[in-house]
Amino acid sequence: MAKAIELTDFSVSPPIENSKLYKKLQDISLITLNTSMCDVVSKQKDIEPILEIHKGVKENEVIITTFGYVGKFSAFGVDFNIGYRFGNILLDRMVAKVNDFEMKSLELESIATKNKSQNDNLVMRMLYMHFILKLEKLSILGLPKSYVRVEHHQKFKGQIDINRYIKKDVPFQGKISSKSYEQEYVQEIVDVLYTALNEVEKSFKESVTKRVFQTRNLLMHYANRQFVNEEIITKALNHKVLQNSLYSEFKVTLEIASFIIHHTFNIKYKNNKLLTGLVFDVSLLWENYLYKLLKENFENDGWNVIHEDELNVYKNNFYARRMLPDIVMKKDNKVIVFDAKSKSMTFEKGLGNGERGDLDRNDFFQVNTYMTYYNKQKNLEVIAGGLLYPIGREFNCRFNNEICKENYEKWKAHSDNWFGDETTKFIVDGIDLSFMTDKNDSKKKKDDILKSEKAFIIRIKRLAK
Repeated sequence: MAKAIELTDFSVSPPIENSKLYKKLQDISLITLNTSMCDVVSKQKDIEPILEIHKGVKENEVIITTFGYVGKFSAFGVDFNIGYRFGNILLDRMVAKVNDFEMKSLELESIATKNKSQNDNLVMRMLYMHFILKLEKLSILGLPKSYVRVEHHQKFKGQIDINRYIKKDVPFQGKISSKSYEQEYVQEIVDVLYTALNEVEKSFKESVTKRVFQTRNLLMHYANRQFVNEEIITKALNHKVLQNSLYSEFKVTLEIASFIIHHTFNIKYKNNKLLTGLVFDVSLLWENYLYKLLKENFENDGWNVIHEDELNVYKNNFYARRMLPDIVMKKDNKVIVFDAKSKSMTFEKGLGNGERGDLDRNDFFQVNTYMTYYNKQKNLEVIAGGLLYPIGREFNCRFNNEICKENYEKWKAHSDNWFGDETTKFIVDGIDLSFMTDKNDSKKKKDDILKSEKAFIIRIKRLAK
């Protein structure tokens, strides 16, 4: 039995034989592992399930259900590796798009981990890329500086330091104690960034020197090169200079750097039963990826593309609610409303005997609620709305290893009316990834992803007319 269990997000595993996990289930029927046990690279603050473990039919058999996270962590003496069901190439593309980089800039190969499994590489690979991209974007601002007091005695600079002058320079001996306030790099921030960048460089050396060469040299020059512990990391993350709007985005970069340091040196969260992991919210990544695609393709046509447009309903009542539709497009008095869902869409129909099919009931009513809200607003005309998914033709059957192939017709998922209103369209669409199989080479996958993006934008532009 392998030490690590290999999984993918949003999936149900075939029965896995694992006596350690089965013993944990003896007195209960279900174990839920959630994000409270891991560092989570996500803006979501609520505790959400990473996976659930159920008993199988046979002795020592367990069945694992995963949700919208990819990453690696340990619990109960077992390693869990959750990979992305559409592969690293699409992950690279989404990270690149969200960070405003071209796909070619992410053709990186990990040296330190190239002999390990794909899922084992995934966490640090994603973390390293995210760190490099963020650091390069912010390096144009220069590293954060804060004002520090500098004392002078050999020569006068700034203003007289009265206390030191009385103690040292009376009677006068030709020297005057003075002080000045000068900008200097924040040592804790420099040390945290240097340590993280040094670890990244071991795996992505050529890319690091090309991307952040000037910043790298600056960090090397000013770093103390001492072991960065939790105290230094905390000081860096909470330094007052980050309250300056000019440097506020550095906090995200420092948080990523802290993840790299934590999981490289294991400096916290260790005990006999649990070793913290690191997981990424792929649902949030998918949502931001689609937002960026629509924003760059529609804003030149006069559309205002909004991510999570805040809607406050029933403000003065105890049942007041705050709704956040994922993507809202506005132009004049016209509105298009989308909710992004990262679960795979294969256009499978429900069987009418309790089987729901691919489209979740809650997702369906949620986006229709958003559309209804905008439709009732004065001078706002909802011309389209719907759900956006990664579209896949092949999917794993529940509890077995067979691959079920379902044919679908995308255009049957475009309705020419919304609850009978022919002025509004309702759609289920997204990025077609049905070609994403292990047999395709990486270059073909990249080209096909770009083609699918263009086809998606064309379909949405037809709606926008």
